[in-house]
Amino acid sequence: MRWSLCLAAVFLVGCGSASLTPPHDGGLGGAGGAGGKAGSSWCGMQIVASAVAASDTSCVDFDEGALPSGAWTVKATAGATQALTSAHASSLPQSWQVTVPSGTAATQATLTWKATGAKPVATVTAAVDVSPVAAQGVAAWSGGVDLLCVKFGLGQACLDYTMDADMGFASNYTGFYLSLEYDGGGAMFSQQPVEGALPTGIWTRVEMQVVASSHQVTVTLGGTATGPATGYFDPDTTVEVDVGANASGALSGWSGYLDNVVTTVTRSL
Repeated sequence: MRWSLCLAAVFLVGCGSASLTPPHDGGLGGAGGAGGKAGSSWCGMQIVASAVAASDTSCVDFDEGALPSGAWTVKATAGATQALTSAHASSLPQSWQVTVPSGTAATQATLTWKATGAKPVATVTAAVDVSPVAAQGVAAWSGGVDLLCVKFGLGQACLDYTMDADMGFASNYTGFYLSLEYDGGGAMFSQQPVEGALPTGIWTRVEMQVVASSHQVTVTLGGTATGPATGYFDPDTTVEVDVGANASGALSGWSGYLDNVVTTVTRSL
């Protein structure tokens, strides 16, 4: 299902990525990241509603010369590489480049953000600018590469990419798809194709929103939305967001740049 998505959410501005952007690297006031003065970077120019707690939002534009810390953790395993770079940036001067090599299963270069609050999660929105270098590996892939995941309440939703793979919804499929998994009682797993593309060398805004009450997930690539798809998430006060590249198959690999990461949680009243 395809349409143009405008997320009003709790934010004070209209459609597009600006509606999901809090003020500082790592969160309000720079907490949990490499912070800068308000207005000094891409994150410094963004606006978030006062109803969102500082610990429930984070913005990372990689322009402060260091990867975020605090609520963020970085992981690079099994030959994967990650580094800040000025070679290609959505917001100058820097972005974050990641590469997961083909030929090695379970390799990843990821950033993980975790937020815990007193009240259950109501919605989670995660957004990031992505510019692929090129897909790697030998067709057909076994498995895929996670680029963006939201996890809470024993459930998770991931935006994945694969090449010439046999999926439950199609054979010899190349493109993006949404994986939904629930590991509680009555465990479930499903996949569906995602509309839109991430052109090589071009910056594209990628966004995922999860609504806890309806278990619905919407993914938007460059303004084209897919969903809502239905997953399952138990009530939970802690949420985790993964951005980067996480390869699950021995023939899959991916390299690209990421920039202007925004994560936002709203909570039940």
